[in-house]
Amino acid sequence: MSFFAALYAPIHRWRTMRELSSLEKDQTYDSSWDFRNMIAKATEALDRDLRGRAKEIWTEAYARFPDLAMMSEAALDLMLRLGLHADAEALLNRAVKRYPNSVRSLEGLARLAFDRRDWAVAEQSAAVLRKKFPQSLKGYWIGAASLSELGRFEAAEATLARGLRVAPNDLILRVESAKLAERREAWDEALKRWTYVHETIRHPVGTIGLATTLSRLGHYDDADALIASVLHRSGNDLGIWIASAQVAEHKQDWEAAANRWGIVRNRFPLASIGYTGSLKSMQMLARPEEAEAIIKEGTDRVPDNVGLFIEHARMAQRGGDWATAVQRWARVRERFPTCQEAYAGEADALEALHRVAEAAAVRAMSPARPP
Repeated sequence: MSFFAALYAPIHRWRTMRELSSLEKDQTYDSSWDFRNMIAKATEALDRDLRGRAKEIWTEAYARFPDLAMMSEAALDLMLRLGLHADAEALLNRAVKRYPNSVRSLEGLARLAFDRRDWAVAEQSAAVLRKKFPQSLKGYWIGAASLSELGRFEAAEATLARGLRVAPNDLILRVESAKLAERREAWDEALKRWTYVHETIRHPVGTIGLATTLSRLGHYDDADALIASVLHRSGNDLGIWIASAQVAEHKQDWEAAANRWGIVRNRFPLASIGYTGSLKSMQMLARPEEAEAIIKEGTDRVPDNVGLFIEHARMAQRGGDWATAVQRWARVRERFPTCQEAYAGEADALEALHRVAEAAAVRAMSPARPP
């Protein structure tokens, strides 16, 4: 090796390593972008009630990018919405082992327990989270919400108060505080807290909560006026229109409720609640044919939503039309083979028709409940 070659060899190695490092960063960036894009697509599908498509995209994303999934809050959101609790638990436990000082994994475990409605475990996990990471707001709202569900209202209020000292205008903490007042049936306090969210944080959830509380207190006109006042800026928010329909229901103005649920369906044709929410007013107005047409429209528009097909089958069953119920439950079972309710519903309908052997066969095919 010449003198100059020996002199420049370290520089050449440094340049090569820098180029490799840059390439790895580009690949990491590309992988991260691809992963985030897939999670966004899956979330969009789920927002449209296309659960099957959302699960397909998630399965592919997890297979391709398991390490990125481990620390992604958006991925955890998606798994919880899909009900993939066992997968989420395994992923979070891996994250805890690999990143023992990361707040995300502890937050995720608390959220998982809360989503499972295991209130005691969620409260304990939130307490650990608050102790290790006192600035993590999830430790306060998950802890308070869990304590509330356990009926420990004073402890829940104390936990929220601590959280609000850390972040006085955090939306989730303020919303949980208002919901806690509702659970205590302290409606005047709930009114005060929802008013704060509506006027200070100016988020649609505050408007919805305030309108609901006003209607619970019998102030229906005030609730309607409040909703009307925000439609110019929140008219694309599904929750606002749902709240409008529910105010009419609280007032027992079933004609108005039916009309408002119709608006929900027209504005948000892929939201299943527009179809299922309409059924109570149809029942109170004695319009079974319209109810049938509404649910049928829902199954046509949102063919991946199991809830709409279940409701379609239930309608026949409630009406004592057992032959039609058998057909509809069979359709649910064929389209959604893991839906246990479909097997039970079809078997019940078969038994009502005295087709006992067929009912037993259908029950035997039912998938086992997850542990």
